[in-house]
Order: sequence, then C-alpha cells, then structure tokens
Amino acid sequence: AFVYEPPPGVTDEADNLQAPLNPTRQQINEQSLRLQAGGIPKYRRAEAFMGFPERQKSFIAYKALRGWARGPVKGDVGGLAEISVPEGCMFTGLEGTKKFLEATGNLIGGREKAILLNPEEEWFLVFEFSDCGYVKDDEKDALNANEILKSLKSSNDEGNQERKRRGLSTLTILGWEEPPHYDAKTHNLVWATRSQAEGHLVINHNTRLLGRRGVMEVTLVCDPEKFAAASQSTRELLGGYKFASGGDYASYRKGDKLAEYGLTALVAGGAVAVAAKSGLLKGLWKMIAVGIA
Repeated sequence: AFVYEPPPGVTDEADNLQAPLNPTRQQINEQSLRLQAGGIPKYRRAEAFMGFPERQKSFIAYKALRGWARGPVKGDVGGLAEISVPEGCMFTGLEGTKKFLEATGNLIGGREKAILLNPEEEWFLVFEFSDCGYVKDDEKDALNANEILKSLKSSNDEGNQERKRRGLSTLTILGWEEPPHYDAKTHNLVWATRSQAEGHLVINHNTRLLGRRGVMEVTLVCDPEKFAAASQSTRELLGGYKFASGGDYASYRKGDKLAEYGLTALVAGGAVAVAAKSGLLKGLWKMIAVGIA
C-alpha cells in the first residue's frame, strides 16, 4: 500500500490506536517523489513544514499548506509573469488559489492564477488574468467615476444571484474608497470600492496591470481598518511584478490582438463582471497563524 509519510516531527497518529502494523507499506514523501525546488536560499528548506513552530505541529495544517511557498522567493504567476514575494509573505499557484478562495467563500471564475498572502498583516492579493488582448489607454483622462459606479453596482447584482445559488453571502457595493485613476508610466489602473456583506464592511482594492496580450487583475482583500497599510504594501509589492519577456505593454506590435473595450470598461466590468471578493476572514487568519507563525 502507498501512504504519505510526513517530515520528521509532524504528528501523524492513527485514529484507532489498535490498528495493526503494516510492515509492507511503501513510504512516499518529497524525497521519494524526487520533487525539486528552485530559488531556495542556501540553508533553507523548500518544505512548508519548516514554517511550523515547535509547539504547534499539525499534520492536517501541513497538508493544507503544502502548496504555499514562503518568501523571499520569486512567484510564478501562471507562467505569464513573476512577482517578488518578500519575507513574511506566502505565495501559491493555481491549485492553492482555488482551495483558498473556496475556503473564504469566494466564487471561482476560472481565470485565477495565484495568491500572495501576508498572514501577519492579515491581507491577501488575488491574481487573475484576462486574455482580452491589448487595451488601449486613450480613455486615461476621461474616467467618469459616477457612471462607472452605477455599472459596477449593476454587475454586482448579477454576481449576487450566483452567490445565492451557491449558498454564499451576498455583497452590496456602497461606493468608492479610492476613485479609479490610471498611471500612464506603469500602465496600471487602480481603484477601490467599499462594500457590505453580512453587516461587515469590505474594501476591495483593484489594480489592473496592462500587458501586451491582456490584463493581469490584482485584487487586495483586507479588513477596512487595515486598508491604508495594506494598500501601501500592495503598491510596493507590485513594483516587483514583471510580465514574462515580450508580454509587457511596451512590447505591443501591430497585428496583435486588440481588446474590444477600454479603461472605463475594465473598471465597470466589461472584461467579464468580476465578483467582489469577501473579506470575512477572522476565523481563517487564526487557522493560518497556527501553520506559519
């Protein structure tokens, strides 16, 4: 029989202490699977296990965190880009992202690529990619915040229908926390909304990183009282984001696919209505802290 054997020191006790010994079992772990990791500093191990404090080693928590890499490390965002993950933060790819969003009561749209999480400051970034093509930025000086907000609320109503169908809590968009604005130098479009879910205030900070073949959509999720610090950290982190070679905005060539909409529609939901992410994470942070403190 093939079984998973955790690293030394991680408790993996049988529920039934009377279970017979199986001397013929084959051990499977990172070494037997010949797993390899790159970008690991000297004297650092790749296993998430190393992030557990001695007083709280949990086999279940270890398995849940196996798909996460601890900073400092370069995070591969779906093969489309990379981002520098600093010390104190964690990063996961496609599979870990799906599990995390499901655990936090969020809809899965199919375009998710990665999550960057800061467990100490209690916020995370969701990376999603839209292969809409090259978005022209000729609307950069004509973004109408009031009209865009009306469209956002309409799109969110549709998202709430799907949330109800799945038994999830609905969201109500209240207004702007940060009106939409565009940086012509970095080709980043930024805005933040205030929403309400189950009586709790939720702030979603959105950044659209325009590229040659589409747009990387980055959503910051945090509690309102942490927004100022988290949004500043987000701006600094995205300074370490880089599209793969030939994929940045400046690499556009005549004949490349063009998006059917501009900057206004990116905010209003023209690139497929993006459901607001839930920030109801109080219990989740406690669970994560056990595993990576």
